[in-house]
Amino acid sequence: MIYCFVITCWMPNFLISKIFGKKTPEAQRAWREKMGIVAISACLMAIVGFITFGFTQTVCGRQDARFKGGEVTNGSVIVNGHTYELADFHHPQTSSGMFNGSTNPLYMDEWMSGGMDISFMFQTNVNEKCYGLLTPGAAFPSNYIGEDGKSMGWYFACAPHIQNVTTTTEINTTNYNSGDWCHLSKDARSGLEKERSGTVYYTWDQIKSTSRSLTVYRGAVLDLSLLRWLDKGYVNYPAFFDTLRNGNSSFNNRDVTLLMNRAGWDHYGACLNDIIRVGYVDSKTIGCVFSDIVLYVSLVFILGAVMIKFVMALYFGWFLSWRMGNFENESYKERMKRAEEIENWTDDIYKAAPGYLRPNARDLKPPKKGHFFPTQSRFSKASEVMMVNSSRPSTFAQQSLDVPRRGNSSLYGSGLRSRDTPPGSPMLQSHSSTSLPFGSDSVYGNDSACPWPLNNVIPQPGPDFEPFGYPLVHTICLVTAYSESIEGLRTTLDSIATTDYPNSHKLILVVCDGMVRGSGSKQYTPDIVLSMMKDLVIPEQEVEAHSYVAIADGHKRHNMAKVYAGFYAYDNDTVEPSKQQRIPIVLVAKTGNPLERNEAKPGNRGKRDSQIVIMSFLEKVMFDERMTTFEYEFFNSIWRCTGVTPDKYETMLCVDADTKVFPDSLSRMNACMVNDTEIMGLCGETKIANKRETWVTMIQGESNTGSA
Repeated sequence: MIYCFVITCWMPNFLISKIFGKKTPEAQRAWREKMGIVAISACLMAIVGFITFGFTQTVCGRQDARFKGGEVTNGSVIVNGHTYELADFHHPQTSSGMFNGSTNPLYMDEWMSGGMDISFMFQTNVNEKCYGLLTPGAAFPSNYIGEDGKSMGWYFACAPHIQNVTTTTEINTTNYNSGDWCHLSKDARSGLEKERSGTVYYTWDQIKSTSRSLTVYRGAVLDLSLLRWLDKGYVNYPAFFDTLRNGNSSFNNRDVTLLMNRAGWDHYGACLNDIIRVGYVDSKTIGCVFSDIVLYVSLVFILGAVMIKFVMALYFGWFLSWRMGNFENESYKERMKRAEEIENWTDDIYKAAPGYLRPNARDLKPPKKGHFFPTQSRFSKASEVMMVNSSRPSTFAQQSLDVPRRGNSSLYGSGLRSRDTPPGSPMLQSHSSTSLPFGSDSVYGNDSACPWPLNNVIPQPGPDFEPFGYPLVHTICLVTAYSESIEGLRTTLDSIATTDYPNSHKLILVVCDGMVRGSGSKQYTPDIVLSMMKDLVIPEQEVEAHSYVAIADGHKRHNMAKVYAGFYAYDNDTVEPSKQQRIPIVLVAKTGNPLERNEAKPGNRGKRDSQIVIMSFLEKVMFDERMTTFEYEFFNSIWRCTGVTPDKYETMLCVDADTKVFPDSLSRMNACMVNDTEIMGLCGETKIANKRETWVTMIQGESNTGSA
């Protein structure tokens, strides 16, 4: 953690000083922030990597291979509780001629020592903890006794024995008085140590078995039956060993560490550990236990999160999803048909949606809900919705806008037209909302005063107009664009314009992030979007750029943007002219400040800045805060092309400029939002349209994109 802190604080400054030298403070600060984020990310990745790969090695260490007692294979032998792999071992040549340098004692008929315990042939702990307790007997060879009269060459007869020694196992005292098999030289013992492969362990069930005389001292498993191999003619040993070798219930099959410590017999226990240890108790170190705890806790958290998400996804998919975004009386068969059509629709990004789903290809179907008694007769007055000459009756309904009032004069109703402006009104010559006399006493319509005219807006239907079975809410369809092609922008805007949600309650809002040209394009992105607009509120050439505070440093914190408002202009090849409708659209084009006119991408501040522009504007509108000139122009542009004040908008659909929207997505999104007021945001299912085109697109995963 200290290293990460040092890197995070020092590395950005070091790199800045090396790369930029004495560049501007704004550039250094921007790069310092970026490098700080990179350093923090690198430290977090290092911490996760350490926990994943290095934590266990640090706290637990490298553990030997473990073999269960009594189950060591024939390719190995056992020495003092450790295993040695000798399957490919060749015994060095001996002077006696027993080994010629190419033979293996594990498979020789006279030895066949594979899987046996050869601890007595490599008595490496002689004259250590047993010094003075075990002394030479009368028959012990004098040439293997030290000058002190206490040190010995070996304690037991140098012969192998089986792994599972019992009280009935035959004692082998062959060559007790000869050291030929005892491997007394250091070279012989070090040569064997190179072949060490693991550790022998015993479980408590094995230790408690009465078939063997096993006991535990300080974690080591001792086989008390091996004391029977001691011959008093060759070795003098304490009388206490006779008590152990004959079988004593106080010592057999239990842990005697505390007993021997209290009795003052620790020197006996240390000696026994040197000479008759056959393995270790099956246990783990504190570090390994802690490592396992961390591992299992992490596993529980990860699997818990995955399983919770999986169960919630199943619950949502099986019990909730088909209710939330569905319309009344929609059958299971209809839902499955829609899902199949979506799959077919996503195969081609430029493919149009099924015709019966697009409002410009059919009339809105009446609700399926039936009534036992007729609701109208042939003498009933015709609905004003059906009296309007339009292929989209749902958007040309009667006016029913709750218009706010200022003083004793009301603002204009959304159904009024700009051609109704009285002669001589100053609003006839106005091109920018900010250039109009806000306190003008001009009369427009029913003795109403307003500083700007409406632009042939779409009338609002009555409050009882519910084509989908729920009250309609006004929605902003936000499209953030950067360097998309004409085809991509047209596909996105066409898909939004042809959604089946009423045009009176939706607004297309495009934010172009700077004056940028896409690859192979001769036009700037704002110009492409502008070419898809008609009936502008203010003529294109007379729109003024206004300043706002951007998310940037230095002079780029000052940015400027133009606001265009009008109606969407379909491509005649996409939608035939007789079925084209009027969709209000507002374009915010970030043009940059005067200091960046000659830069490559003037006005470019990133998608986050585009979203903040909209959110900041809506915040000021909703809370009646003071607005800048840009926000005031923004407010007026929305009002003049929709007849609806921005505070009436309740939901927002956010998509990128390379995304196409299924015709009923907007209406289903609003169905969820209206039917459950606790829902604050939704994610729509996003599918990759060109996922089978190349191997690069094939590795893209399908994800969710936010829409709320």
